[in-house]
Amino acid sequence: MLGIGTLAFAGSSIEGSVADWSSLYLVTVKNMDLGHASIGLGPFYCAMAAGRFAGWTIVANWGQRIVIIGGAIFAAIGILIALCAPQAILSALGFFFVGAGISNILPLLISSAGRLLCVLALQRHRFCCTEGTP
Repeated sequence: MLGIGTLAFAGSSIEGSVADWSSLYLVTVKNMDLGHASIGLGPFYCAMAAGRFAGWTIVANWGQRIVIIGGAIFAAIGILIALCAPQAILSALGFFFVGAGISNILPLLISSAGRLLCVLALQRHRFCCTEGTP
């Protein structure tokens, strides 16, 4: 459970960081004018929405583990693109990849935690009902 919580915290932190700081990054580091700075946030949220709408179809085709690992790799590549791109528009493309990669990680981890808690609750119930005998 601690591992799922740690991964969920990391995924949520990445999601929140891009949402909160992408525009500021484009203005201060990539020298984009203030009027166009939200160009990094739009692709991120579009990718997040598309990924979450298609999430269960993607999971049905690829499996939960592949979607989580592949999404993390995809998001890491997006962060590298956003940081290393010479132009602000390419950094926005990197934010798109981050959104696409991270979109299903948090919902899948929350779902996994829910299933794990149900199993643990059933085990505790069985332990109590059988007076501690396995």
